[in-house]
Amino acid sequence: MGVKSSGGGIIPAHERFQHYITIAWAFSTVLGIILFMAEFGLICWIKFWTASKAAAWVATAILIPVAFIFLGFALHFHRSLLEHKIEEHDKGLRELDELAHNLDNFPEDSVDSTTLMAGQSNKSSVQHV
Repeated sequence: MGVKSSGGGIIPAHERFQHYITIAWAFSTVLGIILFMAEFGLICWIKFWTASKAAAWVATAILIPVAFIFLGFALHFHRSLLEHKIEEHDKGLRELDELAHNLDNFPEDSVDSTTLMAGQSNKSSVQHV
């Protein structure tokens, strides 16, 4: 079920809620993994604190670059998705523009409404006497 747009078309729900979907993805995936890494670091501190403070610092030193690499990957992935979406929309707009241009240059007297609906031009349906 969709909502009518100002142009008369129906906007599908997945397009209307695209911003919410993106925010939900960011919070569920990115924030969830970052919090998991922070929890893992905290567990390492608790576990290694009594054995060796150096081990706790090493665990932190390993997790910090991993977190930055993950954030870089997440941003790159999201940017790639956006670029693909923009390319697809541009492709669709170019196709629509080409169709509009072809319709503007199409001679109106060569096709009437009945033959247009049948998919034939007036010239092919005219019989020569």
